[in-house]
Amino acid sequence: MITSMYQGVREGVRVLGNGMKVYHLPLIPVINNDVSLIAKYNILPVIRHILVREQVEICHGHLSTSITAAMVIFYAKLLGLRTVFTEHSNFSTHQFENLNCNKLAQWYLKETDATIAVSQACKENFSLRTKVSP
Repeated sequence: MITSMYQGVREGVRVLGNGMKVYHLPLIPVINNDVSLIAKYNILPVIRHILVREQVEICHGHLSTSITAAMVIFYAKLLGLRTVFTEHSNFSTHQFENLNCNKLAQWYLKETDATIAVSQACKENFSLRTKVSP
């Protein structure tokens, strides 16, 4: 699992009891516990290193507003990996603050191999916002 730093203290690699590795990227969350898109570009070599070293074959992301998920999925596609995305949210398509999130999601989900919506309402909203075929 790749995620951002946790409350400014968890950084680096942690191995959970079940053996799963959690990579906390050395980025400090700024707004809504996420980091800015610009900050992600200087972390791409780290993401590449993790994906290659762990021999990742499928990359699965959640939440269309997550910049971390966006950049990992984007970079996974550049490396030729299979990608899957799961959406849990319903956002308005008309509110100004959601326009940027929707455009970002359209950009990085364009080449995703599969998308999953957790409900019919989520599927309709997600398809409308991102122009992903239902």
